[in-house]
Amino acid sequence: MKSEIRWVAPTYTALHHVLTNPVYAGAYAYGKCRHERYVDEQGRLRKRTRHLPQAEWAVLLPITTKASSMATYQANQSRIDANVHPQPHQAGGAMREGAALLQGLATCGKCGRHLHTHYSGRNASPGYHCSGKDIVQGRGVYCLTVGGIQIDQAVTDAFLKAVAPAAVEVTEHAIRQLEADHDAALGQWRLAVERARYEADRAERQYRAVEPENRMVARGLESQWEKRLRDLAAAEAELERRQQLRPRTLSQEEKNKIRALGSGSAPMSGRPLPPRIRDRKEVLRTLLEEVIVTVIALRIRPI
Repeated sequence: MKSEIRWVAPTYTALHHVLTNPVYAGAYAYGKCRHERYVDEQGRLRKRTRHLPQAEWAVLLPITTKASSMATYQANQSRIDANVHPQPHQAGGAMREGAALLQGLATCGKCGRHLHTHYSGRNASPGYHCSGKDIVQGRGVYCLTVGGIQIDQAVTDAFLKAVAPAAVEVTEHAIRQLEADHDAALGQWRLAVERARYEADRAERQYRAVEPENRMVARGLESQWEKRLRDLAAAEAELERRQQLRPRTLSQEEKNKIRALGSGSAPMSGRPLPPRIRDRKEVLRTLLEEVIVTVIALRIRPI
């Protein structure tokens, strides 16, 4: 007898197992671990198990035809690896709460340490400071402490300026694809109108070819002809309605304005990042690997 399903609250361990186990992505894996023997400092023989990176697994065989499942699995692994606490003098780590956009991305331009965030003032304005301290007149002083509002804004403006040409190109491609898809759909409806017109013409010929004395057959053919005419009228009306819904083609002047936005000759106003702080951080991390901050300069290192 099968036991009933019992729903429980998910735990971190269970969710991590689901996201990291290739079985849930429809793949068979073997050789994910390696058992080793070694001698410790006291000269005793010990055993240990090492978890190998995916590139060193003996077997990783997809057993499903859905490529999207494996792609999602690989994306989850990349995200989990990016959330791991970074090594010393390296940027990265999971996103945290707070208004500082560069949390986890900013590093000190003087010593290379990962910058920490702090909030000060009545409005809790974000700032960044280096955990490494220099001894100045017998006191430990941070080698870098700077406000975060202007730095975040500078990085945001640089990010938007960098992605604007790509965004414009994608928009133009999407418009062309939308127009092509709509034209293809209109072609199908034009064929439907042609078929309905053909059926109506055939029904008319059949009705006119019947002998007038055969009244029952004539009445049946007349009803069939009227039905075909109604189908033709409905198909023509639907084609007309869909033609009116066709997206308007951009003029050459409008296309030039769009290209001007991507070339940087137009102002960047009106194109902000998403309103939620967490979404802003997510967008910035798609292209930025590290932001190096010094007292007098700000350098952005892309991926």
